[in-house]
Amino acid sequence: MSPVSYCGDGLCFDLLGPVFLAVGAGALLGFVAWLWATVRAVRRHEVLSALCIGLLLPVALVNAVLVNNHAVGLAHVGAWGLFSVVPATLLATSVTSRQTVRSLVAVAGLVLAVALLVASNLVG
Repeated sequence: MSPVSYCGDGLCFDLLGPVFLAVGAGALLGFVAWLWATVRAVRRHEVLSALCIGLLLPVALVNAVLVNNHAVGLAHVGAWGLFSVVPATLLATSVTSRQTVRSLVAVAGLVLAVALLVASNLVG
């Protein structure tokens, strides 16, 4: 016999285990990629890139906490947009070979992240 599952409000709890596992694995891989990119920038003595990449994830996490505690609606879209800035910046800095381009991409990513942080908290 199959196990009895509770399905209420359109959400089946049988699906939560694999979903939580996938989200947790993705978060762990994202954290490792962020840490690797930060350490790599420090080892290359790229201070501006290391600082911008290092601050990118904490800015996204602070935004997520603020939006989760205080906002609804459009601010949640800004929070998800901010989380998409982190991997896009990491990917862009990892595929560029010139130091000046890496620094510009890292600074642009941090500026965009802070702008989304301010905008999503002003909207909410």
